[in-house]
Amino acid sequence: MAPFSYALQLAGADTGDKRNSFDIPYWTPDNPINDYSRIVARTNVYGGGLMIYKSRSFVRLQDVSCSYSLPNTITQRFGINNMELYYSGHNLLTFSKWPGWDPESLNSPMYKSHTLGVRITL
Repeated sequence: MAPFSYALQLAGADTGDKRNSFDIPYWTPDNPINDYSRIVARTNVYGGGLMIYKSRSFVRLQDVSCSYSLPNTITQRFGINNMELYYSGHNLLTFSKWPGWDPESLNSPMYKSHTLGVRITL
């Protein structure tokens, strides 16, 4: 598991919120940074734990579709009235500074799909 994923988890029933297993650079008096705040004491059964902020701003190329119809001069040679090639893609690119998998779904990857096809009319 990557350090940023571990740092983004909420405190659980174990002591995971009180240890630094992945050497995450938390704030300390000797290391006064703002990337990861200090580990806080658990205040109730749900928690304390890690209190960090990361921007979830993003830009996504989400849906792309394109098609190309072959000219009739080519298709009629083969007894075809129309032939179309097409492509469709979903969640192709995401631009973000979010340290995890995806800023919209947090720590789970967003699926990508690609569809290629041929439509033929005889």
